[in-house]
Amino acid sequence: MTLVVERAPEGRSRFNLIYDAELLRHERAEAILHSFTQALADLLGRPDDRVGALVRAPGRAPAADRPTTLGKLFDAAARRDPAATAVTQCGPDGAARSLTYGELAAAKTTLATALRAAGVRPGRRVAVAVPRSVEQVVALVAAVTAGGAYVPWTSPIRTNGWSTSSPTPPRRSSSWTGSTGTASPGSWTAPA
Repeated sequence: MTLVVERAPEGRSRFNLIYDAELLRHERAEAILHSFTQALADLLGRPDDRVGALVRAPGRAPAADRPTTLGKLFDAAARRDPAATAVTQCGPDGAARSLTYGELAAAKTTLATALRAAGVRPGRRVAVAVPRSVEQVVALVAAVTAGGAYVPWTSPIRTNGWSTSSPTPPRRSSSWTGSTGTASPGSWTAPA
């Protein structure tokens, strides 16, 4: 599902929801879009009110928040349906590569183990200099699984397939950068 925001000819914002009709019925997509636009209008119209007071579904109490981590949320989704598609990368030629939650979980576990061995701990930053790809998603999920915080690192300099934007990574960081499908430390390679 993708939300596209564009300016209409008369100057107002227009929201278009792009969705897979095999997974979501038209009526439900319209309800999602209506709820989003209503919540946005309420938030903009009452900026000093608490968000929870504005976006609550009528007749339903909000679910109790339980503290968790992104890694735990991912693991729960992977356990729920390991065969479901977790991420798809669409190439400029129209070709697509996908990983299921099970495949993504296996790849992130391998990389997270290598990151922990390299010193990633809670509070440490992990520089991720991988182009938008399936491998980038694996790197981001692995970084948080290892306990670190990922830092997207856009790199203007490329040397022998490795990327650097400064001679040394930021202080107190563990980092890996690499060409598509390869990570260091360790020998992780994305599934084909």
